[in-house]
Amino acid sequence: SMGVDFTTPEFEAQLKTGLLFVIHHRAPYFIHGNEGRDRTGFVAALLEALMGATAEEIIADYMLTYTNYNHLQPEDERYQLITGIAEEMLIRINNDKSLPRANLQRVAETYLLTRVGLTRSEVDALKGRLSGR
Repeated sequence: SMGVDFTTPEFEAQLKTGLLFVIHHRAPYFIHGNEGRDRTGFVAALLEALMGATAEEIIADYMLTYTNYNHLQPEDERYQLITGIAEEMLIRINNDKSLPRANLQRVAETYLLTRVGLTRSEVDALKGRLSGR
């Protein structure tokens, strides 16, 4: 029941609740939505960045939803337009700064600490859970 706008305080509060659940419960975790693009896509991109994925890896993963669900292929005109959505998500968590040279892991950590309100120990625990520690 999260709103689609991931920049609102309400979304960030609900995200915090979900991430605290992950921190306090063992895997597996099931993060889902209707089509896996908006909220789910954002959460997946954020967690991938937190775990050290590159922008290229995150965008490619995000586009799998469009390939699998909408049957888009990289040569389709819409495919290229939609890749901008994933990049925009990463730019937004980077305080609207462009991505070249951005350390996305640090960007994700900063977003979780300053916008979502997790503590340093919670961010570290989240990374531990996601890495299987």
